Amino acid sequence: MPTGSLRGHRRVAVGVFAAVVAVSAYAGTVGLVTGGVAIGARADQLPLGPLPGGVTLAVAVGAPATWLAWLAWRVIPARMLRR
Repeated sequence: MPTGSLRGHRRVAVGVFAAVVAVSAYAGTVGLVTGGVAIGARADQLPLGPLPGGVTLAVAVGAPATWLAWLAWRVIPARMLRR
């Protein structure tokens, strides 16, 4: 089991990774809903269109990643953030 500083660094890494995934998911949601993401013929494969697909992306990927990032950052010791 990692202890001390290594455990804190892993929490930082998990928090950053989850935050990047969440931001990417929300950006993909906006792009999908507004038509900014060119998915071409694949748009016909979305069951109900781009709006439900974008909402599903936000709910299935963005929300859990946001929650994980929040949990990781919440438990990071303050001394790790002062460096």
